[in-house]
Amino acid sequence: MKPIENTATIRKETVALRKETRSFPRQLTLEGRGAPFCLLRCAAVVMLCLVLIAPLSVCLADDVPSHVITVIKQKAAREFPNDENLRLLTIERQKNAYRAVRQYSNKKIPGNILARIKKRAVFECPGDYCAQQYLIESQSRDYLYLKDYLPEDVSHQAFIKIMRNAELEFPDDFSTQRLIVDAKVKKYQDIERASSFEGEARGIEQADIEKKTVPDSATQIMQTEEVQTSEVIHEEEKEASEKTSAEKGYHVIEKGENLFRISLRYGLTVSELCHINGINPQDVIKPGQKLLVTP
Repeated sequence: MKPIENTATIRKETVALRKETRSFPRQLTLEGRGAPFCLLRCAAVVMLCLVLIAPLSVCLADDVPSHVITVIKQKAAREFPNDENLRLLTIERQKNAYRAVRQYSNKKIPGNILARIKKRAVFECPGDYCAQQYLIESQSRDYLYLKDYLPEDVSHQAFIKIMRNAELEFPDDFSTQRLIVDAKVKKYQDIERASSFEGEARGIEQADIEKKTVPDSATQIMQTEEVQTSEVIHEEEKEASEKTSAEKGYHVIEKGENLFRISLRYGLTVSELCHINGINPQDVIKPGQKLLVTP
């Protein structure tokens, strides 16, 4: 038989065995995860670094260059030499305008046109980025306005000629082109309206003249009826006058009558007719003259 070992030694071995038994599941779990677990931990660390460092790098990348800041500060110092608050406010505004000018883009405007607009803004306002931003935005807006502009009462050829003349006079200034085009289009429309009004006035005047010179059919009919009525009345009055004269024994001489015809009409001889009226056969009788025809 083996001798019984020391109690203290047995106790130490038991405690060590228990510790190994407790840590074995944990070691097994960690070792079971293997390489994928390590990769996930590395990816998490990388993402955390990106989240913390990326905004700082973006800010540094978009920041205003030092020489631009120097120009902005000099300009602010010249404008507000005694007002620190306004100077700082101007510097901040100029920085924001510089970033806006640098990042400005418009999908509706071709790249070469936009580059020309920015170049002209820099040429006209060197160092003033607020003014550059305003010019770029206004020029872009006016370019799009001219691109889609279709005026009324203007022929296609006339409008193309107006646009070409404006482009030749101000090749890169779209705001001035817009002013010139609007003014010329308005003048053209006024001329066209004036000519149309003049044509209408001439037409109305001609119609009035024709109305005055050439009477209408109704007026002609009325005038004809009046003439016929007056002739009928005149004949009736003449017949009544002759009848009255005949009843009284007188005859009214008409145009073309002579003593011989009158005497035959009333059954007399020329001598008797002349004797009754106290005239000679050679005397001249006139229309409207009365002769007695009853003895």
